[in-house]
Amino acid sequence: MDVYHFKLHFVNDIIYFIKSSYEYPYVMSLIRGRVNHVHSDKYKIFYHVQPLEFTDTIEHINQYINDGTFRFIDTINKRVTDRKIHIDAKQPITSYIIAYPYLLFDIAAPLAFSNLQDAIDARKIMHLRTIDMLQSTINTLRLIN
Repeated sequence: MDVYHFKLHFVNDIIYFIKSSYEYPYVMSLIRGRVNHVHSDKYKIFYHVQPLEFTDTIEHINQYINDGTFRFIDTINKRVTDRKIHIDAKQPITSYIIAYPYLLFDIAAPLAFSNLQDAIDARKIMHLRTIDMLQSTINTLRLIN
């Protein structure tokens, strides 16, 4: 069993977080944001985060974020929602804030980091574990056939 250690963040903290769309669940995007609300659901902690910067390249934003479906907190309806978003990759944060000022990203605490380097390191580890998992699945399927 894995034991996760993470720093607890508070309202107005600036964090870096990892998020993937439903369309590309194995491709993690890196985003900087401000915590607007901290929510606890029994044993799990979640942050509702207003994005401040999409840190990936324009190509990454166009391919994996644009027209992607993400899990959000809709601050108007006060509920969790899955929404497809489209932003201008050349001015991603400006276009996001104009188009979706009421949508906050819903982030699990283990995917939130205090600094950019910790977030980059975690994303690399997650990519490696995903590759290992997919390779294991391929090997199992080869044995079945």
